[in-house]
Amino acid sequence: MLQLRLAKCADTPINMVSGGERKRVNIGSELLTDPAIILLDEPTSGLDSTSAVALMRILESLAREEGKTIITSIHQPSSAVFFGFDKLMLLADGNVVYFGTPKDSLEHVKKLGLECPAGYNAADHHMDLLVVDSAIDEDVEQDSFIDNGTQQNNGDASGLVHRRRGETGRRQSVGGTTTKQKLINSWDQEAAAVQVEEEVKAQYESSGRRLNRQQSVIMTEKSFNTTWWTQYTVLVHRSMKNSRSAIFTRLNLIKAGAIGLMCGLLWFQMPYTELTVFDRSSYYFFTMTFWVFDAMFTAYMAFPLERSIIFKERSSGAYRLSAYFMAKTTSEAPARLILPAIYMIISYWMSGVNNNFSIFIGSTICCLLSVLAGESIGLLLGASVLDVEKGM
Repeated sequence: MLQLRLAKCADTPINMVSGGERKRVNIGSELLTDPAIILLDEPTSGLDSTSAVALMRILESLAREEGKTIITSIHQPSSAVFFGFDKLMLLADGNVVYFGTPKDSLEHVKKLGLECPAGYNAADHHMDLLVVDSAIDEDVEQDSFIDNGTQQNNGDASGLVHRRRGETGRRQSVGGTTTKQKLINSWDQEAAAVQVEEEVKAQYESSGRRLNRQQSVIMTEKSFNTTWWTQYTVLVHRSMKNSRSAIFTRLNLIKAGAIGLMCGLLWFQMPYTELTVFDRSSYYFFTMTFWVFDAMFTAYMAFPLERSIIFKERSSGAYRLSAYFMAKTTSEAPARLILPAIYMIISYWMSGVNNNFSIFIGSTICCLLSVLAGESIGLLLGASVLDVEKGM
């Protein structure tokens, strides 16, 4: 948290932090497993230029100080962000059109006669050369057609068309070939690959290290950087917070008490005779059916909401599946059993099923075990059936 400068908002809910802080929290969640390589997809999207520069400086410090390899795609970077990268790769239609330093990219396009205008953002210049939008071309052709008929009557419209033609002209080179195609054809893939290989080899030789196949990063890196117990305790803490906010709501507590009161009034002080045997069986039938299905459907609807998060965290090697299962079970079981226990305390003594306290304990335990069984069935269906409607 200190590295990502998140100490001041450590106790702030995630929905109340700024956009830059939310981006840093996402990066921090990936750093928990201490990966050697970090892949980021447009980390500066939605941020202002100042926040984007601050975020990229944090990433640069991680790469320099922690020795991590950071690979990121970028969307409309400012000049400060653009020239802060060590290496730049430009892609067009799946083809590499440049790989090297950001500064050398300007020299590369200059040699091709596509020099970046003075004072113009280099990243925007590369985008203008590589991105060809058919909608823009169609609009220009349409404006050109309109201009032929109205050129003499409207000078402002003619100027607008010429400006738009100039923007389109930047995307075309001599002979009508697009600048994108020219950049693709001019880049030597094999020579670039040889250059990268020589740079990597020189780096290892200068540091006195040799790349050993049997000691590569893939073979030596641990599957999980934390112990099972650490994963379990952290997941229990998180699951208890989620279950407390989802189950221990004022509405659920009122519902459990109200249903217990209603059932107590419906079966109020039944005589302990053979004539009320079926009344007692109906009381137990309703109790078991209602709370089992309540736990089953609640558990079934809860798991699909967490499925995408689990897949994401599991793919990054955050924790073992057994740690998640045990944490989910042990954290939600107490919360899930509180509501039926409140119901039993109210309805059992009001209905007068049996005044023996041991019978009350046995009935309550049977009810709670049934609730756990219903929750297990709901979790099983939620994990097995991906389509919610089919599962229902």
